[in-house]
Amino acid sequence: YGSDEAAAAANQWTALIAKAAYRASVTLAQETLANPAAIILPGGKANVTMDLKNTGNQYSSWSLGGLFPDPLLEGKLSTDNVKWYEVAGDEASTINMLPVEEASLNVEVTIPEGMEPGTYELRLLANPSLPNTFQAVSTIYIEVPVNHDLAIAPVKNALLAPADGQLQTVQVFLFNYGNTEDTFDIRVDTDNWKLEANISSDEVTLESNGGQITLSLILPMPEGVENGTYRVSIIGTSQSNPSYQSVSNFYLTVPKTYLVEVEDRDLSQEVFAAGTDPRTLKWKISNTGNEDDAFEIELDLPSDVTAFVAGLSNGRTPYIAPGEDYNLSVSYSFAAGVEGPRIIKLKATSIESENSAEGEARFEVGTVGFLLVLPSSSQSNAAEIYESGDDYILVFTIRSAHPELEQQIRADVELDNLWTVYDARVAEDDRNFVLAAGGSRNVTIHIDVRDENLENLAANIVDFGVSLVVISDLDTTTKTTQITLYKPDPIPEGTDVKEVGWLAANFVLVAVGMVIMGAVLFSSFRVLRSARAPLEEYSSLGDYSMTVEGWSGEKKDTSQLPSADDIANSMYGGSKELFQQSPPPSNPVEQLFEAVQESTGPTIPEGGLPEGWTMEQWQYYGKQWLESQKEE
Repeated sequence: YGSDEAAAAANQWTALIAKAAYRASVTLAQETLANPAAIILPGGKANVTMDLKNTGNQYSSWSLGGLFPDPLLEGKLSTDNVKWYEVAGDEASTINMLPVEEASLNVEVTIPEGMEPGTYELRLLANPSLPNTFQAVSTIYIEVPVNHDLAIAPVKNALLAPADGQLQTVQVFLFNYGNTEDTFDIRVDTDNWKLEANISSDEVTLESNGGQITLSLILPMPEGVENGTYRVSIIGTSQSNPSYQSVSNFYLTVPKTYLVEVEDRDLSQEVFAAGTDPRTLKWKISNTGNEDDAFEIELDLPSDVTAFVAGLSNGRTPYIAPGEDYNLSVSYSFAAGVEGPRIIKLKATSIESENSAEGEARFEVGTVGFLLVLPSSSQSNAAEIYESGDDYILVFTIRSAHPELEQQIRADVELDNLWTVYDARVAEDDRNFVLAAGGSRNVTIHIDVRDENLENLAANIVDFGVSLVVISDLDTTTKTTQITLYKPDPIPEGTDVKEVGWLAANFVLVAVGMVIMGAVLFSSFRVLRSARAPLEEYSSLGDYSMTVEGWSGEKKDTSQLPSADDIANSMYGGSKELFQQSPPPSNPVEQLFEAVQESTGPTIPEGGLPEGWTMEQWQYYGKQWLESQKEE
């Protein structure tokens, strides 16, 4: 080479040698390999540890960064979501390293709220500073999982409500703060199943990131739930991930509740007879509160209906436990001539709270035409009774006018005056029987008359009615026939000689009494007038002797008493005959009371007559009923 050429070649070799002598390089890799490098929920963050090594032969400097290359993530994930930190904890954006120096760095990755689930690519960069031109790149992957986040928010967290059967509702808001649309099963759980709590929908589908819906918590508040505070939990379970549940607790307080319920009795399908003996029905009341309670009972009924409730104390029931029933025995009857529907209302009022309830019993009273009773055929001279005896009978014919249905018949007898005869009853075989459609049957009434019945008649001739009352499950009717009774010893008619004599004797006694009174007054007047005279002037009184019996010890002749006086013109008017008369009959009211006591049969139970019984039935069969109850 010439000198110039030699110099140029030398320069080139020098540059090549210099370039070969300066070498810069770097490596960037995960300290622990993992894919994905991190799993991060929306709104969360995580650190990924990276190893950075200067593999060159010169002191070099690098700036640290990262990016998400997917263009669909623009505006969601960016370099702002990536930060570098020294392991010691200080943030590092640039790092200077000696040749073959190594450093461990943490990359903090942040995932924003509401980020959709998925796996996202993240490129980590170590960018060189001049004269270094070597860039280090490491790609890692970040997974954002499905995030279930259901918020359940009742409009209020507690409620006070009585157990009175009045429906209560509470609004409940549901929000899906998860990062994906989700469907949830909704249910209610409580520590008292009697509450019967429920929710208005058992399934909801909500959009991600704030989708919402409003439901209703349904609280029926059934009667009888005990006093206390109860937890009511509203639970939402994801259908896509049943292991996820969201729970919100609501608290319900049930105070002491006093309630009553009275049943309605519809007896309008049965026809009831008017003017018959009382019947009984069982009328149920229920304590539907949650505490022991007693109830005041009142009846409201038409003026032509008679009813009363047996077994009460001062108009009250005994205390009844919550949820228990109590049967009242109600006796009822309808006045003669009643026709058509009748309603008896029963009201029960709590003595603890004055809460009340009312029920009603409906009756149909009168005749509808399915039963016909033909006039009686009098037998054994029953139409006219002159003598006592138990062989008088009346026979009625009962005919069914229903074209199709048979009827269960009950026959009974009623009298105008209970004390007119000793007994009147339907023959035992005729009291209850079944009458086929269009069929007929004779019913016999036996009449028993005693001597005292005839002797105590108010008049010489007395007419009274005997009524046959026929009741079936479809109809009721009554047929009455007249019976005439004759007094054995007729009362004389016209002027009563004895009565005139008695009146005359009374007038004579009054006149004599007035004369004696006048004489006594006159003598008294003379004595008073002469009271100032010397006592000696009345020495003649020594010869005076008292004639009043008991004063002088002298006893009067008993033959001169009024009961022995048979002289018509004497002072007593011949009273001997009066004293020899038989005493007058005893008080008719007392006789009636004794007769009623004798005919009412055994003592009526405390709860009233058995349901469906009449007084007539009780009179004859009550004793057997009581004995059967004892056997049971």
